[in-house]
Amino acid sequence: RPQFAIAYFGALGAGAIVTATSPIYTARETGHQWHDAGAKVAIVDRKLAHIAQAVRPECPELEHIVLTGDREYYAAPYVALKRKLKSTTKLVPKPGQPVAWIDLLRHGNRPKPVPTKPADVACLQYTGGTTGTSKGAMLTHRNFVTNAFQAAEGLHCRSDGSEISIAALPFFHIYAMTCVMICDIHLGGTVVILPR
Repeated sequence: RPQFAIAYFGALGAGAIVTATSPIYTARETGHQWHDAGAKVAIVDRKLAHIAQAVRPECPELEHIVLTGDREYYAAPYVALKRKLKSTTKLVPKPGQPVAWIDLLRHGNRPKPVPTKPADVACLQYTGGTTGTSKGAMLTHRNFVTNAFQAAEGLHCRSDGSEISIAALPFFHIYAMTCVMICDIHLGGTVVILPR
């Protein structure tokens, strides 16, 4: 979904660390990952809101759950989304209450990026947990920039903005995150997102 890329780069620009979670995780797996990462904000598909609410007691540091959906970027709802973004009404989130995606977007307006260093952690990418409890691998901004350059070179990508990639893998998967989303954005290319 476009929301993943928007939230991903918005979080990095705000100086936050991204932890991408598989939507097929159980509440137990999700709760472990979010608690271990110290997640303060979760951006969740409305269809998975019940899981986010179920893990809230195990994640006392979780301050906000932002709900989004697959249709917000369809043609007609997207026009309404753009119109709502021009509204001057400010968001005042209530503790413990879910926040709508549109309200999150309107809240930010034009924030100033938070300075980061190449060695700062950008993402906690959790392992599959096949040999025990899933662990967060700390990936830095430098890791992702290096990976984007390596992927572009290794895949013989065009750097003139004409590159088009198909995101057949989900963005929470490290290959799709680095070699499709980040690489194509680095190249100024286009990413065609397949919902399933």
